[in-house]
Amino acid sequence: MQFDITDLTHDGRGVGRFDTQVYFVAGALPGETVTIHNIQKKKRYAEADLASVDRAAEDRIQSPCPYFPVCGGCDIQHYAYAAGLLWKQKRTRMLFRKAGVETEVHPAIGMESPWGYRNHLQLQVKNGVSGFFERGSHSIVPVQNCLIQSETANRVIQALQKIVLPADLHRIIVRTEKEQAMAGFDGAVPSAAIDLLTAAGVSTIWQRKPKWERIYGKESFYTELSGRQFALHPDTFFQVNSTMAEQLFSYALKTMEINPSHNYIDLYCGIGPLGMLAAKQARRITGVEISQSSVQMAKRTAKEEGIENIRFLCAPSEAAAENVIKKEKPAGVFVDPPRAGLDAALIDTLTRLTVPRVVYISCDPATLARDAKRFAEQGWTRSAVQPFDLFPWTGHIENVQCFTR
Repeated sequence: MQFDITDLTHDGRGVGRFDTQVYFVAGALPGETVTIHNIQKKKRYAEADLASVDRAAEDRIQSPCPYFPVCGGCDIQHYAYAAGLLWKQKRTRMLFRKAGVETEVHPAIGMESPWGYRNHLQLQVKNGVSGFFERGSHSIVPVQNCLIQSETANRVIQALQKIVLPADLHRIIVRTEKEQAMAGFDGAVPSAAIDLLTAAGVSTIWQRKPKWERIYGKESFYTELSGRQFALHPDTFFQVNSTMAEQLFSYALKTMEINPSHNYIDLYCGIGPLGMLAAKQARRITGVEISQSSVQMAKRTAKEEGIENIRFLCAPSEAAAENVIKKEKPAGVFVDPPRAGLDAALIDTLTRLTVPRVVYISCDPATLARDAKRFAEQGWTRSAVQPFDLFPWTGHIENVQCFTR
């Protein structure tokens, strides 16, 4: 069966139509004519394998990664980087239109060199073998070198390939900062691992048993962002692309138009990078975060960095927002929720308490579009959307949008 590909799914599969049936085809790109086989029909669409590319898109490239497309880590390494950025902009615009919210979407801001950008590595372990999940399955793809990971992370990958990993080890988390790394083992730590990992640059090793406990090295691990050193724990969230995170946070701060005589609130603050950067300009910042370990790291960083005009609360942002807003009377609120987006009740609270400005950082354009509609229905004015490519070669995109009244 042959047809044309007109779009991509959120995870980078080509979208085409034959008669009335929609097909998702891994490996196919917009503008291509393809032949498919191994068709699996679902309720509303069908999945198929790519048999041949009969007319290739101008933007098709040869991936430099020997593991692509079998490895599930990247979605669109066969798509020219500039074309991928344009697709992410178009997809964001389409999702807003689908939600019934016409919104300008600026061109996505990307990287000059979209390689070696990740500061976070998560290796899956199965039957003593470490690697990444194969696309569409839980089989392990062993790798020696990942092109989107840092050099330090790849040294750790190669060190782990030299030892037999325990059967009850399921996952290894690695954070990197320049030549140093932190490793967290979700399961048993092999005795041979410590010497190999320290030679690869690992300065601290943690083990979950079931709580995280440090078993080797320094008590703290730090990552640098915009001139500040942020303390990290194995299970704390931090943006995986420090280079682009700096640009994203800078844009969010500029969009907030911070007044030094006013207070601001940072909901879903994680370990507090945005709030601590905002503290340079604001009267006072209050960060709210549900993760206890993240709040502990945020408080440590604030103390060590000498930031006195910021405080952190460990609580669900949805539950704490009303009391914090009433107390602080903020000139603006930052929100950076998980992929599920904002709870409708939180948008109601922001509206009812007459918060004048909300700067929304989103990791899912579909839920951002849904929430933008909710803001619009309650009388808020919205800015254009600014996409940032924190995840080159994948279907993910971060967006920033401002809501005012």
